[in-house]
Amino acid sequence: MLQSGNVQRTQRTAPEEQFRFRCPQPNCMQQKSSPERLKGLYLRGKTFWFSHGTGKNRLQVSLETSDEADAIQKAKVILANPQLNPCNGFLREMNRYADEKVSDGIWTGNSHISKTSVLKMFGEDLGFKDLPDITTEAVKTWYDDQKKRVPDSAHGYMTTVRTFFSWAVGKKMIRTSPAAGVKMGKANSKARVKFCTFAQRDKCFKAAEGDQDLQFIQYCGFYAGMRKNEIIEARPEWFDLEHNVIHVEETPTFTVKNKKNRPVPLHPDFKKFLETYDMSGLYMLKPDVEKGIGVYRYDFRRPFEEHMENLGPGWVTPHVMRHTFASLLAIRGISLYKIAKWLGDRLSTTEDHYAHLLPQDDEIGCLSTPGKEEGTRMTPKEIGDLQRKLKTIEAALKELVPADELEAYWERTKNGANGNEQKLANN
Repeated sequence: MLQSGNVQRTQRTAPEEQFRFRCPQPNCMQQKSSPERLKGLYLRGKTFWFSHGTGKNRLQVSLETSDEADAIQKAKVILANPQLNPCNGFLREMNRYADEKVSDGIWTGNSHISKTSVLKMFGEDLGFKDLPDITTEAVKTWYDDQKKRVPDSAHGYMTTVRTFFSWAVGKKMIRTSPAAGVKMGKANSKARVKFCTFAQRDKCFKAAEGDQDLQFIQYCGFYAGMRKNEIIEARPEWFDLEHNVIHVEETPTFTVKNKKNRPVPLHPDFKKFLETYDMSGLYMLKPDVEKGIGVYRYDFRRPFEEHMENLGPGWVTPHVMRHTFASLLAIRGISLYKIAKWLGDRLSTTEDHYAHLLPQDDEIGCLSTPGKEEGTRMTPKEIGDLQRKLKTIEAALKELVPADELEAYWERTKNGANGNEQKLANN
């Protein structure tokens, strides 16, 4: 009877009571599907914040998320590492990071220059905020800007930034890397290098008239293929106006990449400019600026970018000028061996970047002046047909006209024929 009574009572129990009878904890299914509660977690607007610590040491931290589960995970990271080491400012920590990389043999001198220049640019664009104050959203915005400005370099820039923040996490200056949450596309290792056309290059010079520093920077890049730091460290003794040669070489404050000094022919236009440029200081560009704690002795990034953005081709960087120098030479048929020597690069690197720009064999003799339209060119078959026709005409004339009169006829038409030959050569 007891069993029968229990069964009956169970049958008459409401659905809620049946549920409680099977599960000792009320609403246990709802508990499993919702995030666990964490003391100190609260919502401000649409963003979760976390309050931790006690008394005067109590801190309020934005978790930068509207998802409660994500907020709980971030709050747990904070609880696991409640005390962080002090951050001594973006630039100081950047330099400490770079010094460690060099001392550990991970970076060479040139790697130090290239990577710290990226980090300095990143810090400057974000207002040199302390590392704990840099958010994932700020890093993402910066990366998106780089993809628009320098699409071929943005991936490498972001990799450098990520590595720096990972180092900061290891030093316990920040708990998580703000760069880790930024999705990166795949690097296009086969991307063709960007370069300016003749017209675009000349437009850059025209817009810089009146600013000798900008003109000097552009001549070094467009007409000598010099790297950014080579332009900054260039000294008057590099420029031999008598023998028309630029000697890119080591100085007490500068080491050439791969430690290979190199000569570069001095273009006549560059020479003409240098004859009016002040070459009396220690350096060619801003000789009064001395080397400080920064990556470069003097950084012309801001004025150069403003110049290019106002002009239109905002994608032109100092390295694009270097690519333009090499690309236009390749287009005009200059050997890749010479271009590699003038750039200070390996021949294999130069071939990878510029071999596709080499003209075909039948185009070598038909180079036109930049800006001049090409005329119609005759093929070898057409030239042979024309020569046979001329011989036929000459044979027919000899039968119809006495030899002395024919000779006089050729003399009268000589100037006209020379003119036609010149037109053909121009075409």
